Amino acid sequence: PALFFLYYFSFFYLSHPTAPTFKMPFDRAKSQISENKKVAFLKAPWDSPLVDVPGIGPATAKALKEKGITTLYQLAGVFLTFKAADVDEDEWCNRMWEYLTQIGCPGGHKAGVIDCLGEKLSLAFPAIYTPQ
Repeated sequence: PALFFLYYFSFFYLSHPTAPTFKMPFDRAKSQISENKKVAFLKAPWDSPLVDVPGIGPATAKALKEKGITTLYQLAGVFLTFKAADVDEDEWCNRMWEYLTQIGCPGGHKAGVIDCLGEKLSLAFPAIYTPQ
């Protein structure tokens, strides 16, 4: 009976709309982007299509488009909006992680998207992001 109760409670609690969500913070070490793809992206022009950002596939590009983001410039702009004087690098990346989570970017790709964008931004703005 106790096991049944635990199972029932877990099922109900986790499927209930007010169940808590557990935030998974950004961890650049979890990036699934190969070094070759990252280097190619860093060399690519800023006017490249969103699907050229490592980790952004058609589904994420569609979700971004629904938010009005259709260019790499705009995506970098979104990332930069989370940067502020009182926000350290980890918090900055975590805020972008949350944004990508909200639009439905797959979990395994968010770290790569953020890491690649951070490194590309650091080419234009030295020391804004610490590469892996």
